[in-house]
Amino acid sequence: MRQEIAKRERLPSPRKGLRRIYVASLLIMAPLLLAVPGLAWLSSTTDTADERAARAAPPEASVVLAEVSSRVLEDAVVLRGVVRPRREVSVDVPAGGDGPSVVTRLPLSHRDSVAEGDVILEVSGRPVLLIQGDYPVYRDLRPGLEGPDVLQLQHTLERLGLFTETPSGQFGESTKRAVADMYAAAGYDTPMVESWMGLTLDAAVRNIAEAAAALEVARSEVATETAPPPPAVTREAKEALAVATRNFEFEREQATVTETLLTAALELRRADLQEALEVEPAPPESALSDAKLLVSQAEAELGSSVAAHQLAIQNASGVVDLANSALADLVKPKEASAASAANVALAEETLARANVALSNVAALTGAMVPFGETVALATLPMHVSEIKARVGAPPTSPIAIVTSEENGTVRNFVYRV
Repeated sequence: MRQEIAKRERLPSPRKGLRRIYVASLLIMAPLLLAVPGLAWLSSTTDTADERAARAAPPEASVVLAEVSSRVLEDAVVLRGVVRPRREVSVDVPAGGDGPSVVTRLPLSHRDSVAEGDVILEVSGRPVLLIQGDYPVYRDLRPGLEGPDVLQLQHTLERLGLFTETPSGQFGESTKRAVADMYAAAGYDTPMVESWMGLTLDAAVRNIAEAAAALEVARSEVATETAPPPPAVTREAKEALAVATRNFEFEREQATVTETLLTAALELRRADLQEALEVEPAPPESALSDAKLLVSQAEAELGSSVAAHQLAIQNASGVVDLANSALADLVKPKEASAASAANVALAEETLARANVALSNVAALTGAMVPFGETVALATLPMHVSEIKARVGAPPTSPIAIVTSEENGTVRNFVYRV
């Protein structure tokens, strides 16, 4: 195809040939026409109609060659601009702790992605952790607290897989364990609430042990006071009562026998005296006096014997009463003394208070999240756009700029029309 086009390019155009003939004729005829004006006028008036028509007609068609290329027609407009992220957030770190704060480590770099649980900064050797939420951090999160900030922390721990219960907003044992796991995953020691009202957990346990020991001693004293006597003591007391009872019975029998005998002797003496008074002739006065003396002696002996036996019986009865009382004291339930009872009551109250204190210490101590060691961002994950904090300098806000999209860059945009 290209060879044919090239051959056609080398062939003279008919129109060009006519032009050459016409020009040559003018060159040849010009002197003649100048010399003979009349002949020229005559020549122009003698053209035929066909010649005039041929001169006025367009030239014959010929092949025209040109380079051909295939492309899209366009009008390009080049603009320069900066791509900005959809959302840009300043990360502010609240001042925490009592001493001076210094940035000791910057674990993140420009364009790093940050998510929940990440350490974005280390201040004075302690981490600053990211949590997701829009509730501002404003206090230490300690065991026993409740509120929306605790609930926000629990949701973060739940998303990290560290909190398995339903978030309730109450900082309890499960939250303490999850917080300890979060710090362990970050590679830091868990901050702890060590005491409640000056009482540590170890001290509370010791107080309970001491109170329990004191109560045991007090109860032991009461038990000693109220314990039943040993069987041998009871047996001896019963034997003593039996002996006393036998002695009492013996004294009564002896008194009865002696009184009977002495009464009989007295009656005999009285009979002798009566007989002496009635006998005829009357006995000598001396005989009557002897008879009266014997009666008097018998009466005195009877009276003395009765009194002695009554005293013996009373003594024996008293011994029986004592033996009965001793045995009754041994076998009846004992009551503790007022002092021992008071000691037991005081020890029980002390132990109860120690148990309450231990419960409070256990509930209100343990793992915590100090103010200044967390930063809450409403949207995560994000990307670090700019690090403003510097190692060795105070953590002045903002410490970083994070964005919800990749960092802005300069790009060229081509709009096609």
